[in-house]
Amino acid sequence: MEVNNIRAAAGGKYGVTHKKEYKETPLKLFMKCNYCRTGFTSYAVKRKYTTGNTALFHYYKCPTIGCNCNKSALKANEQFMNYLSAYSIRPNLVPPLLHAMNRAFDKHNDTAYEQQQNLNVKLSEMDKKIEELEEDHYIEKKIPAETYSRLMTKLVNEKKEIQGFLANSNTDSSNLKKCYTLAVAISSKPALVWTSSDTAVKEKIQKLIFPDGIYY
Repeated sequence: MEVNNIRAAAGGKYGVTHKKEYKETPLKLFMKCNYCRTGFTSYAVKRKYTTGNTALFHYYKCPTIGCNCNKSALKANEQFMNYLSAYSIRPNLVPPLLHAMNRAFDKHNDTAYEQQQNLNVKLSEMDKKIEELEEDHYIEKKIPAETYSRLMTKLVNEKKEIQGFLANSNTDSSNLKKCYTLAVAISSKPALVWTSSDTAVKEKIQKLIFPDGIYY
């Protein structure tokens, strides 16, 4: 709290600005030390050449005291990219995979369409019952107000339920097919997608393929 008060009083002139993400070290915390099972942190070293130019070199570091496990971020990223390539879908398997997925979703779509047709029939029947009930009460005067109110509430609730099922029944699989076609395309070249993405997307890809992280 004292440090925070000092920093607040200094108006941001004390210390350095914290940077949450470094594009050079996307594997930070996700990649774990194989010896002590702790997630790697990262640091950078500025080096000055005899020419006067400076360069920043990034490293992954195991935070466990005494482990001394430091890895060049450039080399570790390259090794991860090569490792990721092993999870690519083979090109010759893409067409049969898409064919099988299309057939599966078309079959599911046919079932959903049949259910939708049945629901539409039930909805028409419900509208007819409501119309007949209104006619019996307001025109024919056959049904007393109390009975009419009870029956109408029941019919309206049943109609809402059917409408709810209809709203959730989707027979258009075009968007779904686009999604899994894109997923297969990404899975055919995960290393290329990973290396060409920004840090946030890289982290999502890493966690998607390796939800428990990886060990170096």
